[in-house]
Amino acid sequence: MKILINPFYFGIEFNKTTIREDILGISRELSAFLAEKNYSSKVNYIQIILFCNFPFVQPHRRPKYVGDSMGRVVTTGDTFPIYHELYVDIIIENFDELIAAKGPEVASIIGREVIAYFEKVELPMKIRKSFDKVRFVDDLREFFNIPKSQFS
Repeated sequence: MKILINPFYFGIEFNKTTIREDILGISRELSAFLAEKNYSSKVNYIQIILFCNFPFVQPHRRPKYVGDSMGRVVTTGDTFPIYHELYVDIIIENFDELIAAKGPEVASIIGREVIAYFEKVELPMKIRKSFDKVRFVDDLREFFNIPKSQFS
């Protein structure tokens, strides 16, 4: 399975930090970690969009699943297939903690937020029964080195 953590909806305060680059590095490592894993035959790709102190765009409240559709590039009009993809928006509430974070602290904050989100969220009906959310969250915990007791 492929996964992308997208940190582009962060406020201008992050422009003077390396946090976006740190998160993209975490995303690449997580994608490699999950590359051989499968949680549902209906989900090939998960995109997690992070929001932090960014007032111009409102995140979606619920995850969005696309089974089989065509996307369109706004600037050119070109179309492309979208197949078995899950899109998730997560708000990072701990702005002060994140803006001051360095290296491993960034991974810890992002890991806690992503795990907490997936523990609470109800997945879309089309994939709810087929997606092994417990195993997915357990693998996230393993990757981010966050024990289960931290969320109990």
